[in-house]
Amino acid sequence: MFRPRLIGACAVAVLTCALTGCGGADAPAPPAPSTPAPAPAPQAAPEATAWAEHACQAFFAQTAPLSTLPTSSGPEPAQVKQGMLTYLNGLSTAFGSITGQFDQAGPPPVPGGSELVGKTQTILRDTKQAVDTAIGKVSEAPVGEQQKFQATIDAVGGEIGTLRAMDDPMRDLKAHPELKPAYAEAPTCRRLNGA
Repeated sequence: MFRPRLIGACAVAVLTCALTGCGGADAPAPPAPSTPAPAPAPQAAPEATAWAEHACQAFFAQTAPLSTLPTSSGPEPAQVKQGMLTYLNGLSTAFGSITGQFDQAGPPPVPGGSELVGKTQTILRDTKQAVDTAIGKVSEAPVGEQQKFQATIDAVGGEIGTLRAMDDPMRDLKAHPELKPAYAEAPTCRRLNGA
């Protein structure tokens, strides 16, 4: 609490000492004013942390197919096609699994949770649909017609590159004031973020 009389008395004592030389030249300097401690990080509600953990587990379980690139067992068009189809089918399965996990979890226990998770599920479903469309294109790519085949593979490669560069589907969830600390505390979310 601010006490003007005490501060005034201290100021008079310091001034008197300075004028009369009490304490000698070796007197220590007055301590620097202390800076206030930073406010503690907001604590997440246990239910919100449990929900975030479930959501992050859904993604973490699919990190292998989501982080690999297509491979082929050889330079032949049929081998390239099979490698691309294996890769795309893995992506489709991964996005389908994540969407199913979000359906199972339901909305997060925060205001506006249904709308937030709805946005995430829309991104996931649209992404899966784009991958499934790419699967159809690659399946129909004629391995016997080199130019046509290469054009299809290049086009699908560009589409997949766009998908790989998309924003985090959980971005809006992570930014919510009540979910942000939950994502920071949930162990699997911390692993996903490299913490």
